[in-house]
Amino acid sequence: MTTVQQDFDAVAREALGLLLEQVEGAGPGERRTVAPVVVTRDSVAPRP
Repeated sequence: MTTVQQDFDAVAREALGLLLEQVEGAGPGERRTVAPVVVTRDSVAPRP
């Protein structure tokens, strides 16, 4: 099984930063992303 892991602390920090910018009167926020991590479990077969 392969899963995708999100760093929820980093997502929350980015969201809070955007919110604070809006409260301080900044214009529309820029798009920000937090890169996910692909986790390959032991149950995944190797490529042939």
